[in-house]
Amino acid sequence: MSETDLVPQFNETTIRQALLDAQGDLFTASQLLGHVTVMKLDRAIRQSEMLQNVFLTIKQVKALPEYDRISQEQLEIEVARRQSVYRADGLEVLHELATMEHGDNSAMAQVRLAAAARLIGPTAEKEGGNEIQQTLAELNASFHANAPRIKMTRTTIIEMGPQENVVSEQ
Repeated sequence: MSETDLVPQFNETTIRQALLDAQGDLFTASQLLGHVTVMKLDRAIRQSEMLQNVFLTIKQVKALPEYDRISQEQLEIEVARRQSVYRADGLEVLHELATMEHGDNSAMAQVRLAAAARLIGPTAEKEGGNEIQQTLAELNASFHANAPRIKMTRTTIIEMGPQENVVSEQ
């Protein structure tokens, strides 16, 4: 497969499709056409009445107030779709945490317990906040409760003698 196989042909049909895909943006359409220059694309549009009509129709549609409303609705639908996918991914991760082996590690046992509790769902004793925030708060609290703590602090002792300064660190 050569590079010319990957570059679409430069004709009215491919230009029309590129304009539609790019929603009338000449720069994006030129890239979709295989790095055709914007000037070459502009010349082709100016020479073709069909391409001029496509270009002007796209511009007219984008100017309508309904277009903005529809675009906003599409955005909200896409955000909702992604949230459901991410929730499903999060549920899978919680399941993995709840069922993984922890051996004698008490911190991992606490993480498992928190993940399993989240999988069961909200209980009557929990109030306020959404589920994700509650899960993160529980996991964070569990980590901080079971994380190893620094047991020794570093001190510097300076002893002054009659002739020399001695510095020791402990």
